Order: sequence, then structure tokens, then C-alpha cells
Amino acid sequence: MKKARLTPEHADLIERLARFAQNVTIILGVFAGVLSFISTQHDKRVASVLALRREYTGDIRGNFLQMMDSWNTWPEGADFLKVKQDQQAEMVIKFFQDAKNRQPLNQIVDFFDTLYACLDRHACDRNTALYLFQDVAKQSFETGGYQIMAKRKNDADPGYAHGLENIYAMNPQWTVGSYF
Repeated sequence: MKKARLTPEHADLIERLARFAQNVTIILGVFAGVLSFISTQHDKRVASVLALRREYTGDIRGNFLQMMDSWNTWPEGADFLKVKQDQQAEMVIKFFQDAKNRQPLNQIVDFFDTLYACLDRHACDRNTALYLFQDVAKQSFETGGYQIMAKRKNDADPGYAHGLENIYAMNPQWTVGSYF
């Protein structure tokens, strides 16, 4: 039986295949590293939102329910949708003149300012935050919107409820794109 000899052509082919395998391994390693980084960052951002969720269920949810219950049982609120927009604004401002109605809104506003700061600094996951909190932001902003605008104008505080308004209007984002 004849022994196979390694010809220069075969050695060159083996060398090129080895370099190709080495380059593929490096590329796959970089790709795996990027995926691992994104996954870890995503997990941290979701954990930050869940920590805020615990804060929300502690006090803020009670404030939200109190404000909505007061609004829904407020005798003058029954005609809210039947009147013109400028009358609606007057009704909302009158509702929030009472401190027991204003205090829950202020607590909600503070919470959403914190959540928005977390989102703005990319420390919280936007899609998770929107899933958990956007309905509350929507109801709060739509209930207290005229009060918020009046406070911004009268108190010369243009940043009042900025976080609440931004989360109310925010759209979900492509998760992977938020890490670059």
C-alpha cells in the first residue's frame, strides 16, 4: 500500500482552510460577545423598570386610584364630555383646586418624572416601561392635562409633568437599536 504524501498544493489548501476557520471563529466570538453585552444590558434595564414598578405599587398606584375615584365621583364631572373645551379646562382646574385631588396628581407627576429620567438616560427599558405604565400615564395626563398646562403657565414651571407627558406620547422602540 502506498502512503499518501502531502503535496505543496494540499498544504496550501489546508493552510487557507485553517485561516478561514480561524477568521470565522473570531467573527462568531465577536458576534457572541455583542449579543451577550446586549442581553446583559437589557436585563439590567428591565430590572430597573421592575424596581420602579415596586415603588409604583407601593404608593403611586394608591394615589392614582384615589385621583381617578375622586374624578369619577365628582358631581360636576358628569357633564365633562358634554361641555366645550374651554369649559372643560375650567372644570379640571376647579377639580384640582382641592388639595385632596391635587396631591395625588403631584405624586404621579413626580413618579413619571423619575421614570422618564431613567428612560432618557437609557438606564430603563423603554418597551417594558411603556407596557407597565403607559396606560396610567395616559389616564393621568388626560384627566389632569388642563391642570398641568395651567400650572406650567401660572407657576412659570415649563418642566412640570414633562416626564408624564413624554411617556404618554412615547412609542415603543426597536430594542437592539437602543444599545448603540
